[in-house]
Amino acid sequence: MTAPEADPFADVHADLPAAFRAGLGPVVERYLDVQRALADDDLEAARRSAGAADDATAAFTPDAPEAAAARWTELSGRIRAEAGRIASAASLEAARGAFEPLSAAIADVLRAFGNPLDAPLRLTHCPMAFDDRGAAWVQTGEAVDNAYFGASMLTCGSVRETVPPGGFLSAEGAR
Repeated sequence: MTAPEADPFADVHADLPAAFRAGLGPVVERYLDVQRALADDDLEAARRSAGAADDATAAFTPDAPEAAAARWTELSGRIRAEAGRIASAASLEAARGAFEPLSAAIADVLRAFGNPLDAPLRLTHCPMAFDDRGAAWVQTGEAVDNAYFGASMLTCGSVRETVPPGGFLSAEGAR
């Protein structure tokens, strides 16, 4: 039996001010807009939502606590890069390709800082995405709303973990 993996975000979990978590709310909400647009096969809405996610991420610039601010700097760079790729995507396929690393960054936000929203978030996984390699995303709602396949396979996948308001995604989630 192996020892449980150490929590790589333990340094930022402790004493995270409510204002810090609240500042993350708009970032997560705009990500969810991208997720819904891709599940709806709406490239234009996904582009607009990704641009709004980039703006919300750029607007949140905490400087304390120091460990949390440093972690946010790394995560925000990842979020902005992938949101930018979606905002300029020429096709749904290209947008969905960038959505996977964007989803991984948002999952890391939920691991490091917890769920900043007043509703549960669900880490969902589709085993068939990307030629059966599989991919995860974060969504609201209990019914699978597949951002990687949209209408063609909207309910393909399963919820792997639910993150209640203020709760943290486990270290194992989406791995």
